[in-house]
Amino acid sequence: MRAGWSAGFKRAWQAYYNEPWIEPDSSPDAQYRASKLKYYLYRRALAQVFDFVREYGKSHGRKIACYVPTHSLINYASWGIVSPESSLLEVGCDGYIAQVWTGTARTPNFYQGEKKERTFETAFLEYGVMQNLVRGTDRRMWFFERSDRRQSAAFVV
Repeated sequence: MRAGWSAGFKRAWQAYYNEPWIEPDSSPDAQYRASKLKYYLYRRALAQVFDFVREYGKSHGRKIACYVPTHSLINYASWGIVSPESSLLEVGCDGYIAQVWTGTARTPNFYQGEKKERTFETAFLEYGVMQNLVRGTDRRMWFFERSDRRQSAAFVV
């Protein structure tokens, strides 16, 4: 949410909205529109990568899967990050690599009006949100956990 001032973004704004760029922090509407454009640009970039990888694989007689490593939407909302992850299956994503780790799970959150760190509960919710991105599809979710001690494990659902 803090980005949107570069010359490239200003040009993209002009092309997307067909009007002069507006500072994203000038109003709630400007922030919404800047975030909507970031979502669009990020999704389009990934779709182009997926298309290229598929064509490359096809030209070499291989099927190459495309996975997106990402934190959960819960984490992105807490950290003010715009992400199109909820719609990437529509543009060629074969699944996700869920990156839940102590740095994301320790982000303080509100529950019953109290803001505090709830590592286990937050990690549980993050994993649940990630699993639901592929629920009811033939796509895969790889779960990746990293602790502050750099120990890691991955498993697929």
